Amino acid sequence: MMTSKSTANRWVIVTVSFVGLFLVGGVTYTPGIFYVEWLDSFGEGSAITSIIPSLNLGLYNITAAVGSILVSRFGFKWVLICAGLLSSAGMVVSSFVHDAYLLMFTFGIATGVGFGVCFMAFGLAPAILFPEKQSLYTGLAMSGLGCGTVIMPIIMEVTIEIYGSWRAPMLIIGGLMLNICACGALLPAGRPRTDHPPDKPKSIDQYEDDKRSVFHLEMFTSVSYLLLILHGILFATGLSVMYVHIVALVQYQTHTTKFMASILMTCFGIARFLGTIGHGFIGQLKSVNIVIQCIVAYIICAVCQILMPFITSYPAMLAVTCIAAFMFGPYGSINIPMTSNIVGIERISHGYGYFCVGCGLASIAGAPIAGVLFTVTDQYSTSFYFTAAVVLMSALVLLPVCWNDFKKRRFPSKLEKVEASDVLILEGI
Repeated sequence: MMTSKSTANRWVIVTVSFVGLFLVGGVTYTPGIFYVEWLDSFGEGSAITSIIPSLNLGLYNITAAVGSILVSRFGFKWVLICAGLLSSAGMVVSSFVHDAYLLMFTFGIATGVGFGVCFMAFGLAPAILFPEKQSLYTGLAMSGLGCGTVIMPIIMEVTIEIYGSWRAPMLIIGGLMLNICACGALLPAGRPRTDHPPDKPKSIDQYEDDKRSVFHLEMFTSVSYLLLILHGILFATGLSVMYVHIVALVQYQTHTTKFMASILMTCFGIARFLGTIGHGFIGQLKSVNIVIQCIVAYIICAVCQILMPFITSYPAMLAVTCIAAFMFGPYGSINIPMTSNIVGIERISHGYGYFCVGCGLASIAGAPIAGVLFTVTDQYSTSFYFTAAVVLMSALVLLPVCWNDFKKRRFPSKLEKVEASDVLILEGI
């Protein structure tokens, strides 16, 4: 029975995770504001300059796997305090950098690593601590990412207008990142326990197997898990192009000002915020198949991205962008529960960590590829056709996962009595 104290604790953890992800997402998912400024400041061209935010977004995902290991070893509290300090230091130092290649290290690598660890810790806290309503609690916490993309572009653009440079906003936001340390201090200091206690003593051979599987590599024998990772790689490739190049596309297509482009980015954040909460709520309904939910949402995303290069009206671009952003919702609220359904709650830290590594590698490559396409063709339409193609493929690779899940539910086997995560591995699902 849930007491009022336990309910309060749940909302404290969800709120803290929301605030932490608000700070992280507000920078990671709105690089287009700084990107346009860096193009003018460094004069390196689209292909080189886009590497800076791509490294940040990519390492944000890649180091999430490291974050899951650190959280398992040291607990949420101290991992987040250290990651918050690294994130803040990276942004503060970046504000004094005058070379694009050095900025790749300070903002791209140092801040990206700090953000990645923070993302994993804040994202996993509600999922691990409250497994009975993963989609709902995770969706509420992850909506902080969308809320950050609402507020941060305004802060960035206003401070750029006031100070006449991107450096002051970078310094100010770097100071704000210290609040991650405060958020981390409110989470449990102990290590999360997700493994089920053994029913009987283990043999020496079993202990040896446990040592060999300390990284849970057996998950890669699951076809559904491999397809899930492929899905993440494809979707993250398209998503990184959207985040980095959307501001430049809006200015290029609609001939609007930087300020109006930043307003569109704010609306993008509002739609993503609502989409994360909305899809999280929908995903926790018993009648909803979350895999089908993702497939439908991402097909709509791809259609929107195909339409964007044809739009020359700012209101129309705003509407289509917001629809696409709303349909990004499952990427924030459903990925963790979907991973949990495939690998089991006891493997969620490693399972979601490896998933994020694939997404990170794709994020590093996505925006620079789009930058090269723009440099070659001198138009953003090619870049967004590429984006639409990979997002559509990311939806289609989930179809076998959906079919396997249907077979498991429609034709239950004798293995049902075995732990659910073991069934998935044994059946190759």
